[in-house]
This record gives sequence, C-alpha cells and structure tokens, in this order.
Amino acid sequence: MPEHLVRNVFGGTIGGPILKNRLFFFFNYEGQRQSLQQSVLRNIPTASLDDGVIQYQCSVASQCPGGSVTGESGASYTVQPGYYGLTPGNLAQMDPLGIGPSQVALTYFHTYPLPNDYTVGNLVNFAGYRFAAPTLTNFNWYIGRLDYKLSANGNHTLFFRGAARNDPSIGAPFLPGTAPEYSSIDVSKGFVAGYTGVFGPHWVNNVRYGITHQSIASPGDSNELWVGMRGLDEPNVYGSAFTAPVHNLVDTVSWAKGSHNFQFGTNILFIRRTSDSTGTSFSDGLTNSDWLQYSGLANENDPLNPAYGCTNSGPCYPAVASGFDQGYDWPLTAMMGIVSEVDARYNYHVDSLTTASPIAQGAPVSRHWATDTYSLFFQDTWHARPNLSITYGLNYQLMTPITETNGQEVTPSVNMGDWFNQRASDASKGIPSNQDPVIAFSPAGSVWGRPGLYQSQRKNFAPRVGFSWSLGDKTVIRAGAGMYFDNFGPALAMTYDAGGTFGLSTLLTNPPAILTPGTPLTPATAPRLTSMNAIPANRARSPLDLSGCLSARRGRRSPAGLTNL
Repeated sequence: MPEHLVRNVFGGTIGGPILKNRLFFFFNYEGQRQSLQQSVLRNIPTASLDDGVIQYQCSVASQCPGGSVTGESGASYTVQPGYYGLTPGNLAQMDPLGIGPSQVALTYFHTYPLPNDYTVGNLVNFAGYRFAAPTLTNFNWYIGRLDYKLSANGNHTLFFRGAARNDPSIGAPFLPGTAPEYSSIDVSKGFVAGYTGVFGPHWVNNVRYGITHQSIASPGDSNELWVGMRGLDEPNVYGSAFTAPVHNLVDTVSWAKGSHNFQFGTNILFIRRTSDSTGTSFSDGLTNSDWLQYSGLANENDPLNPAYGCTNSGPCYPAVASGFDQGYDWPLTAMMGIVSEVDARYNYHVDSLTTASPIAQGAPVSRHWATDTYSLFFQDTWHARPNLSITYGLNYQLMTPITETNGQEVTPSVNMGDWFNQRASDASKGIPSNQDPVIAFSPAGSVWGRPGLYQSQRKNFAPRVGFSWSLGDKTVIRAGAGMYFDNFGPALAMTYDAGGTFGLSTLLTNPPAILTPGTPLTPATAPRLTSMNAIPANRARSPLDLSGCLSARRGRRSPAGLTNL
C-alpha cells in the first residue's frame, strides 16, 4: 500500500541590540507539520470465525474433501480440501457446557472489518487487515537568548538562554475510524541564566543556574478493564504523564597563577519527577488455551478436541493436523469466550505508618520522586612546558537517596541480597523456599523519618588526571583518566513508574492448569466471557483473598505485604 507524506518546515530568526553595546537579544522559531499515512497490518477474525465457524487443517487430508459449512447467520462458507469446518451447532455439541460460540465474543468480532491481507494468521480463522493509517505530527521549537554587559568594558556580564517545545502528535488508529492508539504532547522546556565577573587579571567567577523541565503526556486509547484474546490484535493502550524538572546551580572560580590555572567551586543538582500512570491500574483477562489443563485443545484429551468423540462419548470429527494446533486452539478459545488466565493488579496507598488503603481499579498511580546531588571540585591545569600541559583534580559528590515525597515508599524487612544468597544456599541443601525468611514491607523514606531505599552516597571521591603533549605542528598526544559516579536514583524512579513500586503494586496471575486445588482448569470449569470489560468474578477475587494465597505468614494480609506498618 503506497505511503503518503506531506511535510512543511518553516520558521524565522530575529535578533539585534536593545541597548547599544550593552543589551542584545536573539530569538528563533522553527515549526514542522507532518501528515503521514503508513501501511499498518492487523491480525483480525475471518468472516467465518466472525459467524461462529472454526476451520482447521486435517491430520489425514483424505478425510476432509472440502465443501461448505453454514455459520450462525445462515451464511455459507467454503472449506478447502484438506480442511474441516465445525458449525456453531457442532461446537455446542462438543462444549461440555453446551454453549458453543460466545455471543459476547461474536459481537466483539463484528466490530472488525473483513480481512484483506492473507500474509498473516492461519488464513481460515485469523487473517490480516492492511490499511493506510494517518498520523499527524506538529513540532514547535523556540530558542531565545539575552546578553547584557553590566559594565562598559565587559568585565561583568549577564546572559539568559532558553529553549522550549510544543510537540503534539497523533499516532495511527487501531482500525480506520477508531481513536489513535498512541498520541502524545511534549511541552518540555529549559533555560539557563549566568553571571561572569572578571576581577583583575587573575580572577574570574562564573555562576550559572539552569533548569530543564521535561514534560510528556500520552493519553492512550483505553480506560477500562479488558479481556484480551490471544492471537488477535486488539486496541488497549493505557495513559501516562510525567514531568521531570532538574535544577542545576554551578559556581566556578578560576585563578591564574604563573603556569597554573586553578579552578574550584560547586555543582548542585535538584532532581524531581512527578508521574501519573494507569499502566498498572487495570486487571485483565485472557482467552489463553495454553493455560488450560492440557496446555491446549487439539489432539488432547478434551471434549473440544474434534477427534475426542472418536474414542470417547460425543461427536467424532477428523483430527487436527499436528502443525495446526495453535491455529485451532487460539481462535476457538477466543470465539467460545473461555477466559482461562487472569492477571489481577492491585495498588496501595500508604496512609500512615500503620495503615494503607487499596487504590481503586483504574485510578492512576501518582508518584513524586526527589533526589539531590551536591558536588565540590578542584582542578589545576599546569603548563609544565611550552608543549606539555598536565590537568589534575578531585571531585567530591554527596548523593541523597531517591525519595517519594508523599510517603509512597516502602522497603523490605530483610536485605534482598542476603535473602537471595540464603535461598541459593538452602536450595543446594534441599531446603524448600518456604523455609526462607518471609519478606514484608514497611513505610520508608524521609517523610516517615526512616531510612530510604538505600543510604546516601557520602564517599564519592573522584580523582581525574590528564595531559596534552605536542610533538610538533601536526602531532598532539592526549590521554586522561578519571573516576565518575552516577546517581541511579532517577532510573530507579522510572522503573517504579513503569512497572509499579515493589511492595505497593502487586500482579497476581492464576496458576496454569488448576482452577482450585484438586480441580483442573478445563473448558468445563473455566469462566466464560460475559463482557469484554468484565473480569470473571470467580477468578479475580478481592485483594485480601488473593494475598492470602501468596503470604507465607499465618493469617491474612494485603497483597502489598504491609504487615510491618
């Protein structure tokens, strides 16, 4: 499918003096508008699956001469030689519950168009739909600068520089006529202001303050619970937004003394991150044949195996070809609405040192993280010879631990490194993991007057050394080495924002093949689909019930494990 691209780029620049020889300005704007249609391919139900018919490749081709099969609507569908088609009536006979195709699933299938691309899917149950997906991108970039001489001779100057963007973008829709799956708005900005003072022939002072303020929002296309269907492309993207301001203050004093150029000063960083996300706010279900008792249906001891009735009671149909198991299992489990897998998500809000409350399903998880870095540095560039310069220095950094400023931070009751080492040691001795120490979580961080996720980094002394040696007009040898420390707190906050804070966010998935102890998970016992936005009640129980299944302590507690509050 041909792509369509229209891109317009425009802008302008203006600058000049405001006060002659003292105050100057500069401003630049650049805009871009892009309209792009690109080829997008989705895996969707075929017309026959949409009508309650499942087709499959036969294990013995001679048993399946082909023909036609009638769907729920009364429409007839061609079955190619070597394949067999099961009608809604056949499936109802095979279904241990006597239901057959799920009306909720078929109604959902009706929202898809007919396939037009047969390069994906198994072609008889799932196939492709290709279309030209429109996307729109707007870029607006702003850059400005002011320079001011405080003194006529230029020994004392001020400057201001700023940059900003306003970039809304609209991604491709899931299908023509539907909302975009992804869209975003980026309104990040930053500026820096500085003062430079020359105090005689030997002393120079540079002071800088700057802030970079990253701000991005992605609303997604869904704000509901969802039951997914394995093998089928579906629209389900949740929203998120964050701002990440970083304040930076630097003061550097330079002193020229003989063949030495000394520099010393401070560098201070205040890093903040505020986020709101629904990425971990919704439970979900999945029609997943691999989660059933026999990890599938075709050629298994299950009534939904077409050949099951040939050796057991029930209807007998040709067996499914061994290489077509997945092509039969996934679409059939989806069409019959067998919700075999449930991923239950729970989030908690720490209210006090002794209480926590569950956050409602679908409510965004909000966090505000903070960490600081304080640096002192000294450096000397020594011109030892006309062709040799040696640079050496020392940087000291004090890094505070990343902290959730609203108190939404917990730490485990045991050292996790020691816990894993103990678990490995016990495993080598045949000691089961339920004999290892129980992990619980309690509120942490400066808000509660307690230690945080880790201790402040107070021993970060970082020496640096280097040289530049000129061997003539054309050859210079340079070398250097240094020690550098990285503040890993912001990366840790981003990980928590993406997947949930460990100890306050819980993902529980029902075990495969088992409904309850002693009861296998089969098409007869698995819950059936009642709505695409409803998780089966007997699979997604309340938070307290779910946590009780996982706790190693006696009694019941929340899935967040807040037993030490």
